Amino acid sequence: MSSENVHSVAGSGSIAAKTQAFWNAHPCDGQESMDALEAYRHRKEPWLPAFLEKVCAAESEILEIGSGQGTDGLLMCRRLRPGGRYVGLDHSDMSVANARRFAEDLRDVLQVQPEFRVGDARDLPFENGSIGAIYSMGVLHHVDDTEKTIAEAYRVLKPGGSFYLGLYNTVSAKLLVAHLLRGVQRGLDLLTGQDRYVFHKLLTSRYGKRTGTMLHECFGVPVLKSYTSGGMRRLLRDFEVRALDSFGSASNGPRAMGYLWVAVARKPL
Repeated sequence: MSSENVHSVAGSGSIAAKTQAFWNAHPCDGQESMDALEAYRHRKEPWLPAFLEKVCAAESEILEIGSGQGTDGLLMCRRLRPGGRYVGLDHSDMSVANARRFAEDLRDVLQVQPEFRVGDARDLPFENGSIGAIYSMGVLHHVDDTEKTIAEAYRVLKPGGSFYLGLYNTVSAKLLVAHLLRGVQRGLDLLTGQDRYVFHKLLTSRYGKRTGTMLHECFGVPVLKSYTSGGMRRLLRDFEVRALDSFGSASNGPRAMGYLWVAVARKPL
């Protein structure tokens, strides 16, 4: 089972175009340097560095879908064995430009030089069965056709390839509140005839910068989905699911009803 909350009230353009515009204007986690990005992300997700260490120990070739400003990707490029390959794909050209800039700054300490590309998760620019492993953490719940992106990941993975997928957990407190707040915003949009009324009020208020990226994402991103454990398994029905745990902030490991499902799956041989 999944829960979906989509804003598409006023304004022109597809939901995908609005999503791209949102992330161009508000790159994931904000910040102006890679040090600040990593500190912010790992403070939010203290379990993530150890998880990435395990991914890099197991894989030599990684495609990241939704690489953002390169926070996870550049850490992986420091941990992958020399001779490995990392490609980061993101729909936001602003985020990709930032990732490339950060990669150049870190060039001397990277074991693998990354390749960051602008692209669409619903139409991956790779041949069938050509990618060794795919990593996508906290991204595909913002895509209008998540099922299509999962099918694309399956298509491009090599038989036996691993899929590391993180999506929001419907039954967590964070997502229950987020869906409630977005429901309030939808009601205000209908009353005012505006698109994302609360989000634009936040941006123009003097408190806008104090609300942080979480509220900007909650109110601003056009698509916000979440999944139960059963919904995750249905999404991954063509894969062999080897692990499915939920993680939350301020925790170094899995926790009951954490806000992010993290699945480790494998494409059958």
